[in-house]
Amino acid sequence: MKKSEFLPILSGVALVAAAIVAISIKTLPVMRIDAVRTESVTMTPGIRRILSRSIGLCYPSISKISIINELDSLPYIASPSLSYSGGELVLSAEPVSGTILMNENSAVFFNDGEISRISAEDAASLFGVYPIVALPPAMDVYGGVGTFLSEVAAELSSVSPSCLITWSDFNNNNGNGPDELRIALPELNSALILRDPASAGRICESIGIIEEENRAKPGSSVFAPPSEYELYSDRLVRIKG
Repeated sequence: MKKSEFLPILSGVALVAAAIVAISIKTLPVMRIDAVRTESVTMTPGIRRILSRSIGLCYPSISKISIINELDSLPYIASPSLSYSGGELVLSAEPVSGTILMNENSAVFFNDGEISRISAEDAASLFGVYPIVALPPAMDVYGGVGTFLSEVAAELSSVSPSCLITWSDFNNNNGNGPDELRIALPELNSALILRDPASAGRICESIGIIEEENRAKPGSSVFAPPSEYELYSDRLVRIKG
């Protein structure tokens, strides 16, 4: 056999051998998945449901592409990847900045002007991770939000967790009065009220001012009646407490 004929045959044999090895690895009972966990992102019920289908299977045999595609449909994570460590299927992903808007009927994730439905249980599990805005029961935001709520939600999406915001109430979206956002600040025994969307860019700065006032009066956030502040585009006004 000539050398020129031998090399293609050898290459073909190597490819067949590699395919056999790959198939064997996938079918061997190795790297069994007994648990799932996440890195860098919160384990929500939605994430757990997707990952838990692999429990009892072996890591080489799972369809990683299908799992990644399902994870990509969740709007609050990006760039998901899977790995195996000590019997666990591990999800690594990047958290996406955003705000959760929810009422008793539905929940959505608001990011950069886009609205994506999420389950109520996922929304609940992300309490403390994202600012949450409670909406009136009759309000369906999936079809779009008004200018006020859109601007405020966009600002809340960029607010640092150190700003102490975990919950807000949106009211008066009935055409009979101005829209209003009431931001609860329980750690400061205070509430911040916005009626002007132009003031949204000063939310974090204003909470810092309220925090400084609390520091200047030790014990005020524990023993005094709750304080209320109204935020305008050019000033912060204490209206109660």
